This record gives sequence, structure tokens and C-alpha cells, in this order.
Amino acid sequence: MLLQGYPNLEYVIIDGSSTDNSVEIIRKYEKWLAYWVSEPDKGQAHAINKGFREVTGEVLAWLNSDDEYCPKAFCFVARHFQGKPNMALLYGDCEMVDDNESIIGRIKGQHGDLTDLLIRDFIPQPSAFFHRQAWEAVGGGLDVSLHFALDYELWIRMMLKGTKLQYVPMSLSRFRWHNASKSRRDLARFGFDQLAILERLYQKQEDERLRKVKPHAYHECFKVIETGYLQGIEEGKDQEDEIVQMLMLWARHLEKHQEDYIQDARLWAESLYRIGHHYCFYGHMEQGRRFFSMALQVNKTAYKALLGWGISCMGVKLYRLYSKMRRTLFRFLLRLNCRFLPSYYNRHTGGILLSKLSKP
Repeated sequence: MLLQGYPNLEYVIIDGSSTDNSVEIIRKYEKWLAYWVSEPDKGQAHAINKGFREVTGEVLAWLNSDDEYCPKAFCFVARHFQGKPNMALLYGDCEMVDDNESIIGRIKGQHGDLTDLLIRDFIPQPSAFFHRQAWEAVGGGLDVSLHFALDYELWIRMMLKGTKLQYVPMSLSRFRWHNASKSRRDLARFGFDQLAILERLYQKQEDERLRKVKPHAYHECFKVIETGYLQGIEEGKDQEDEIVQMLMLWARHLEKHQEDYIQDARLWAESLYRIGHHYCFYGHMEQGRRFFSMALQVNKTAYKALLGWGISCMGVKLYRLYSKMRRTLFRFLLRLNCRFLPSYYNRHTGGILLSKLSKP
């Protein structure tokens, strides 16, 4: 981290009163730090906001504990900002590494606009750098009511303000994937954060472009929540009550916003199918078949709903076997890196490290 080969850096560390040896490590590097503090805070967003109030540079970024920047990343970022004065947000890819520093995957960014971002968060937070003016233009602070998707909400606010962004297809940071990562423990809560963000956004925005992607944006949020619960099940957690509550929430959402979903019968049917599938998996066969039937009414070519309805008539044991076989096939295709499979960003939290870049 310190050996970036860039001369004009400012490091600020905000530690939330860690009880391990974090303070000892911080003191070891104290002479390279512009500021550091170890004290209780009100969550990750509050800590980051507090840290940014101490920095003075033109280009800002934050990094969470265990994560790191790739070598020479700062030099590249500084040159890129210097050559494009109108650009305010730069981001690249992020490597996923294990505890042995071995690369096990890559979080890919992509080019896109606000409508694309609402459907998929394509900005890997550890690899994002933004100009101070863009930060100040949106109030100079992360939303402290959010604990998981706080970066996603920041990107949306910046893009609503017209922030110019640039994606570079290269790795700028490394994200450490381990059992304590928030993305392993709390992916469902990321989805609920994103859901809250969308609810607030669509209460305020009447832009026709945003309205057209509204069903897709909500659908992806519920898929993230769904995936989070499935991860918990695989780890042995009993989450049936939480899943049933989520299905009821999803069903109420579809009923409330059905006028928006009419424009895309396939997406509407897919949402109804997923609700029916989970009801059947947990033995609520009649309820599940009701949603399969609704999916077929919306889209007569929804073959998964038709197949699910038929297999559900044979009992819960056979339906669970069918579900297991489908997931096994999904994992096999995922190992082949099939491009049509959905992907979800993995995030991590911990102590906060902020960096400053200035023009060389």
C-alpha cells in the first residue's frame, strides 16, 4: 500500500476502537499517516465521512480493512485524472484474493449510465476514485442510515448530479474473500439496502428513462436478497421464516407495481416463478402452484413455471430433488464462466483507509 511509487499521497485511518492489535499496527506506520484515530463510531458510513473531513487532496478514495491497491495504481489514476479534466469518477476492476494472496476471481466493472447502474452495480468500490468536487456536489457524505450498499447509493447520487465517469479495464485493487466478509455473511442485507435506496429514488424521480428500468432494478434487488438467503441455507442456517417474509414482500411489490411490469411480461413471469419456486421448496405447494399459474397467465411461454407446477404436484421431496439438480447444473455452468449467468458484487467492511492523490 505504501510502496505505490507516487510522491504526493495522504493516508487517513479511522479505526472503530478495534480490540485486536490494529492500533499497534497503525502506530508502526504512524509517520506515514496524515491522521489516524481509534474510537467508537456509528457505523461504516459515519467512519468514512469522518475520515474524509480530514483529507485535503483533489482525488479521493476509501479502502476497507484487508483490501489493498494494486501496485502503481495511484500513478495510473493520477495521470488519468490529469488527462481528462471533465472526468470526476474513475473505476476499474477488482481482483478477489484468498487468505494466501492467490487470485480466485475478478469483480469486473463495465461502461454504463445511471439506468445501467440501477440494474447492476458495476462500480467496484475498492477500485473507485472520485474528484473532491463530485463528493462535495452531493453533500460530502455517505448515507449513515445504510450499512451495506452505501457506496451504491453514493454512485447514484453522483450520477444524478451529472458526474462524468470513466471505466478502465484493468485491476486497480484487491478484495480479500474470506468467511468474515460481509458479502458471505450478509448478502441478503445488501439487497434490502438496495431495495430501500430504490424506494426512495422512485418516490422522488419521475424521469422516463428511470421509470423504464424500474422493474429490472427491483427484480435484481430481490435476486440479491434471494441469493443471500440461499448462501445461508448452504451454510446450514435455518432461514425459512425470513424467506417466507421476503416472498410476501416480493408478492406485495409485484401487486403494487404491476403497471410497471406489464411492459415486460417475461420479467414479471420470472419474478412470479421465483416466488412460487421457494414456496414449493419449503412445502407450501398450494401457494407455490398459485404463483406458477400466475406466471403462466402473464407469459404463456414461461416453461420453468409450467415445469415447476407439474413437478410440485408430485410432492415436496421430488420438488426438492428437482431443485437440487437445477442448482448443480447452475454451479457447473458457473465454473465454465458462462457469460449469461448473473453475477453479484461482493463487498467487505472493516477499518477505513482513505487515500489522497494530487496531480504529479
